[in-house]
Parts: sequence; structure tokens; C-alpha cells
Amino acid sequence: QIGEWLSPFDFVETQRVILHCRAPNTGLKPLQSEEYIRWRNGDYKMLLMSGLPPPHMSNYTLSASIVQDLKEYYEDFKVAAICVFCDFAFAHTQTVNALIASMLRQLVQAHPVVHSAVSSMYIHHSTRLTFPRLDEIISSFTMSAEQFDRVFVIVDAVDECLDDQTRYHFLNTLNSLPINLLFTSRPHPLTEQIFEGCIRQDIFADQHDLWIYSEERFALSRVDHQCSHESRQQILNQVVQKAGGM
Repeated sequence: QIGEWLSPFDFVETQRVILHCRAPNTGLKPLQSEEYIRWRNGDYKMLLMSGLPPPHMSNYTLSASIVQDLKEYYEDFKVAAICVFCDFAFAHTQTVNALIASMLRQLVQAHPVVHSAVSSMYIHHSTRLTFPRLDEIISSFTMSAEQFDRVFVIVDAVDECLDDQTRYHFLNTLNSLPINLLFTSRPHPLTEQIFEGCIRQDIFADQHDLWIYSEERFALSRVDHQCSHESRQQILNQVVQKAGGM
């Protein structure tokens, strides 16, 4: 009840749907890089993954895969891994208040006990039919984060924030929180400027992923039943090469 009151954005469900639709054993390449592993281990507070994902894989898929990887890696630790999916389609409702509140919702969902600061805030505002100010949400998030050994926040498609002012405000707010941050973004001049000096990992099409995706799509087509094995392999090779995986 508190979670739904905090935010209408159910990003946990979004992650579940994305991972359910993901082709098995794909999207793993970025999670094997030195930059990502060092960020996951806590060597870096912030990491930017920038680039155009391959045709079969949106940034959404990458971000959901990162959350899953963190949860599996830190399975025996009190670690929270939460994700924010920025989206042009919802840009006007994804204000800084709304995005931070969606993060707090996930933090509440990740712990069996709701922090007293969140409960008090909920009782105070729900009885008055008001919503907390940003500083109240930040304070509740910070205190809730103390229930964990570490909190990871993945911000998907940061380039899709409403406008430059919202993006700057959001990033400044995130930097004030006791969290480890990872951003995904398509190449964008402003993103390059904002994250200048930040540890960076480029995203690019992976041959293995492209092959699996192309093979699955090909198997669903009528052409597959009309081709010999050799012709099938030749077509798949051409598709992967054209997509930039080789």
C-alpha cells in the first residue's frame, strides 16, 4: 500500500516483463567488462554505459539484466538493486520528485521491514491527502538505505529525461544520495558533457547475441523450412555481418 502511494511507476514489474521476454543467455557481454565488474565491486561510485544497443536488445533489457546480475551476485548480502526507466512517453510525469519516489518505492519493497521514517511520512500525508516534498522523500530514502549494506541504482536511458533542467536536477539529487550509480544512454552531446570524466563503458552489438536473436527470428519464418542447413547458415552470417556484429 505504501509503495503504490509513493509512486505509480512499478519498475519492478517492468523488469520482470523485460527479463521474461529476453532471449536466454543474451545481453551478458557488457556484464563481463572490467569497468562493470569494478563498479559492481564498489571500486567506482558511478559508471556510464553509452551507445546504441543491438537491434534485438533495448537499453531496458540491459538495465534489467544488470539488476538481475547484482541480485544474484549479492544474494547472501543486504544489498538493494533498483532501477529507474526514463521514457520520453512519460517524460511529463517523470519529474525529479516522481523518479526519486519510485526509487524509494523499490527500496521499501526490497526490505521486509518498512523504515519508521517512511511509515511516519505516509501517515502524515495520506491523512491530509497531500504528497511529500522532495526533501522529505530524499530524507526517507537516505534513512531506508541504512537498512542495506549497499544500494545500487541503475538509471536507464537518462537521455530521455524531460529536459536539460530536469536531467541536471535529477543527477545532482542522485549524487547526494548514499548509492552506487550506473547510467545507460544513447550517444548525446549533453550526456557527454554531463558525464565528462566519469568512468565509461561503450555499448555495441555483440556477435553472439545477434546470432541467437537472428536464429530465433529465422526459425519462426516460413523461409526457414525452405532452406538447407548450409543456406540457413549463410543467411544468418550475412544478417549478423550487416548488423555490425562482425
